[in-house]
Amino acid sequence: MLTHTSDPWVEMLVTAFPGFPRTLVIRLDHAWQEHQRQLLSLSSHSQQIRAQHSGHYIHLEEPELVAHAIRSMVDLARQSGGMQAS
Repeated sequence: MLTHTSDPWVEMLVTAFPGFPRTLVIRLDHAWQEHQRQLLSLSSHSQQIRAQHSGHYIHLEEPELVAHAIRSMVDLARQSGGMQAS
């Protein structure tokens, strides 16, 4: 799972919505981060990768991180017998 870090996301939101209270954005982010941690418990193979320089658009802001995460998941699936290399 790829997760944004708080600072870029908070800045993105308060910039996009100037009237939105920063304190509320921070509370929303804390709730989001907690739910991301809870998702990790759904699989013994789950892994969280933090996108250090991204807000919501990780695939645009850190495309190499996304590509690396996809390659890692494919490798894991192949090792566990879930996928066959073609």
